[in-house]
Amino acid sequence: MTEPLGPAGESAEELYEHAPCGYITTRPDGTIVRVNATFLDWTGYAREELVGRRFQDLLTAPGRMYHETHYAPLLRLQGWVRELALDLRCARGRTLPALVNSVQRRDGDGAPGPVLTTIFDATERRRYERDLLEARRRAEQLAEVVHLAGDAIIIAGPDGTVRTWNLGAERLFGWTAAEATGRRVQELIVPPDQAEELERVMRELREGRELQLETTRRHRDGTRLDVSLRLSPHVEPPGEIVAISAIIRDITERKRVAERLRQAEQLQAVGTLAGGVAHEVNNQMTAVLGFGELVLKELGAAHPQASDVQYMVDAAARAARITQQLLAFSRRQPLAPRVLDVHEVVTGLAPVLIRLLGADKALVIRPRPARRKVRADPTQLEQILINLAANARDAMETAGRLTIATDDVALEADDRRVPGTDLVEPGAYVLLTVADTGHGMDAATLAHAFEPFFTTKPVGQGTGLGLPTVYGIVRQHEGHVVLESTPGRGTTVRVYLPAHAEGAAGPADAAPAASAPLAHPARVLMVEDDAMLRTLARRILQSDGIEVLEAADGAEALQVLAEAWPVDVVVTDLIMPEMNGHQLGTAIAGRWPGLPVLYTSAYAGDEMRARGMLPEGAPFLQKPFVPDALLEEVRALLRLVRGEVSER
Repeated sequence: MTEPLGPAGESAEELYEHAPCGYITTRPDGTIVRVNATFLDWTGYAREELVGRRFQDLLTAPGRMYHETHYAPLLRLQGWVRELALDLRCARGRTLPALVNSVQRRDGDGAPGPVLTTIFDATERRRYERDLLEARRRAEQLAEVVHLAGDAIIIAGPDGTVRTWNLGAERLFGWTAAEATGRRVQELIVPPDQAEELERVMRELREGRELQLETTRRHRDGTRLDVSLRLSPHVEPPGEIVAISAIIRDITERKRVAERLRQAEQLQAVGTLAGGVAHEVNNQMTAVLGFGELVLKELGAAHPQASDVQYMVDAAARAARITQQLLAFSRRQPLAPRVLDVHEVVTGLAPVLIRLLGADKALVIRPRPARRKVRADPTQLEQILINLAANARDAMETAGRLTIATDDVALEADDRRVPGTDLVEPGAYVLLTVADTGHGMDAATLAHAFEPFFTTKPVGQGTGLGLPTVYGIVRQHEGHVVLESTPGRGTTVRVYLPAHAEGAAGPADAAPAASAPLAHPARVLMVEDDAMLRTLARRILQSDGIEVLEAADGAEALQVLAEAWPVDVVVTDLIMPEMNGHQLGTAIAGRWPGLPVLYTSAYAGDEMRARGMLPEGAPFLQKPFVPDALLEEVRALLRLVRGEVSER
């Protein structure tokens, strides 16, 4: 009898044998009675290797267990099993991922008959499932990373409706994800005055551009935040924006520190300029004061123009004091530091401060003295207090109050307890706090408070050097100044002075030797590139019976020494063209050992030593100086070289 033909003319036998799936026919107990060629090709078995074996023997160990616990019971119960995923053991140790469907025939009495099992190669399906599972796992990890990211990450629809709002956004803006989702970003975090910027940003995003900018956004409580913003449009064909993602970072602290650094650099530049100006003015004031003193001596107190000259000298002295304030700002004034108790300085100066404030204002000194001490110049520390008290007096109305307190503080590297201390080096400090109840300063005024000559007072009522002088003195003591002020709420100045290490020794205070006329004639070489100052020095020294030789620079000085030897003392300016004073001193020490050199400069000795221009321990005279100061220094050196005193 001819076998029925399939749709394309194939016989049923051919369809069974060469179907695109595997066929296995088994008895009810699983014994294989027939297997098609497709399955043999997949597994690599020969037909005779399979016929007579049980189907469950082709399964891996987990598959056999599953066969016994699920497959066989289901087949007995309902006569079929569908979409069962099993791994089949192939020839040569391979494994075939398979999808199994089984149907059991039954005879007229319902007795179980042969089982036809259809097997599909599930290799690609398994790979797809693994890839899908891995993609889902990565997506979950990415979602977790986005959720826990430190930056704010927001994903919104094209109209700004929030879809994703991570923990960073919650921390930065104060809205929870539940509160933010479904609302528009514009109403949550964009300040009202940013509407124009927002429209421009949205226009560029609709054009498919990615944007990165720095702008401001708004916290839930209304606080404005400086942020960096990275925006990316998500576009799907045919070019439609389906979402917008934003990564937002808070840069408020970074901008604040950058602004403070900018101000510090600006103050440094202004300080350099102020120091240079003070140097030049000091040179001129030396001449004015010196010649003025000489004229006064010549005129005598009874001369009708003596008072005029005295006014001139007094004016020059006031100008010299202003240059000292400029030098204080630029940290170039000479210091005489010693170990002291800041609280004792405050209490000792209290009577002066009370008189300075006036009867209508109160001075309160907190009874909280710091236990630590500092190494500082007491005169300069008093200058800080007087300047701050004078500023407070001018800022306070009647019945104002100035409060001064001292305390020990230890600042850590990440200390943020006190605003403005982020730029203060970690360590132990004595904190001097001066707070007034005055009218305070706005942010614009506060930004310029340490700039010299900046003042809000009317013309003629202030030099603008009070706070700059405080700044310079504190920085020269390696301390820090933190200024806080709010209009209507007064001003607080915090001065951090490095605590003195217990047991550290400082130079002993030495009383200057008393000046007296010289017992024997002397010869002094005056080296100064400013002709007016050379003339002044000659006049001063000659008035004391000293013979004076002159030189305009270091090279000329060496020539004079070689030709006019012996010389008792050399007085030289440190800042000169070609050969400076230090180089001259070195040359003198090599050729005329033991010849004393007195150095002078309008810059402070501390700065000259720091710049390597003044030998350690060398005699030094700061300009501007009065005639008696120059005479005293020269006389002391002459006595020392003649053995009249053992040391200065």
